[in-house]
Amino acid sequence: MKSLIFAAIKRGVYSQEMKTKSKTPILGHLSLALSLFLLVFAAQAKSKFCGMPAGGIYTRTAVPDDMPIALTFDDGPMRAHTPRVLDALAEHGIRATFFVSGHKIHRRSWHLIARMAKEGHALANHSWTHDTRMAIRQGTPEFHLQWLYAEIYLTQIKVDLALIAQDDADYTRLERYVFRDFYGKQPRNIQVKKAPHIYKRHEEIMQENGYAPGQHPVKLHWFRPPGGSPYLNPAKFPSADNCLFNDALAQADVRVALWHHSTRDSVPTIVSVEEKRHYAKLAAGAAQKHGGVILAHDRLIGRPLIALVKALVPLRDRLIVMDAPDSFSAPAADPAPPATEAAPSPTPHTDTPPHTAHTRDKTQR
Repeated sequence: MKSLIFAAIKRGVYSQEMKTKSKTPILGHLSLALSLFLLVFAAQAKSKFCGMPAGGIYTRTAVPDDMPIALTFDDGPMRAHTPRVLDALAEHGIRATFFVSGHKIHRRSWHLIARMAKEGHALANHSWTHDTRMAIRQGTPEFHLQWLYAEIYLTQIKVDLALIAQDDADYTRLERYVFRDFYGKQPRNIQVKKAPHIYKRHEEIMQENGYAPGQHPVKLHWFRPPGGSPYLNPAKFPSADNCLFNDALAQADVRVALWHHSTRDSVPTIVSVEEKRHYAKLAAGAAQKHGGVILAHDRLIGRPLIALVKALVPLRDRLIVMDAPDSFSAPAADPAPPATEAAPSPTPHTDTPPHTAHTRDKTQR
């Protein structure tokens, strides 16, 4: 292939040089066009689809017969809805995994992250901005890789702050010190520019609280790309962009978690309560039969939520939370404790010493 390309380039260049002497200069243009076509073709042939990273969970893959069940909720925390989801789960002794978006964790919602961990639920990553087209490259490959990493790691940082904060005032101080004037969704160039400074201040805060570099109160092992892209619909994404996305996941040390069964509560055309209740029960029924990951969202409340949770009560011995990278290779977790029992507090990841009081004078932040 290389020799063919070089020959085509040489022929095209030679034809361009000679076109002024040739009686048929159009041949030079055709040769050059052919050379460019072969270059593009070779680049596409070399840039093969990078596939799906090993160890992930993908919607279109078969579900093993002995696979446990994981109930997952996306898009939180939502101040209006997440407390109702947590109440329903506590009432029926069900534990779940919450895929949280970093920009939604702030001084009015951080306590929901702390409550999730305290009540025995697992925390996972749903990106910072919830950009369903995040796999499509913008800018240089290096820039895009930095932005993708920030999308993942900034969410981990917000979870860290929520889990070490002692109260509202403490969380506000921590957030202001680490993030300064970076809040919510901001342009990609601003996010890439400010991220390294946020990483540095975050590491400083974590060390003050007894955590070694790279350690967290709860490591977010699993990452669910918004919309499932690029793995749910790979044909819509260039192969090179898919490769970059895989590289970012490897750099952030997370595994992909899509789903097998959906409650379809995010489908715009499903609006009635009865329809939502119907699909919630269908998802639970499919999980009962096959095992696998159930997808729901924090906005699923009321009767549809209760129908889903009640359908899973008889299956508690098969339910797990996604709190480890090998969650689905391990035996099913023990049933969740009844709501009346005290749930364990989160423990530091990888044998990290428990956090201590902030040693820096908080009035300086």
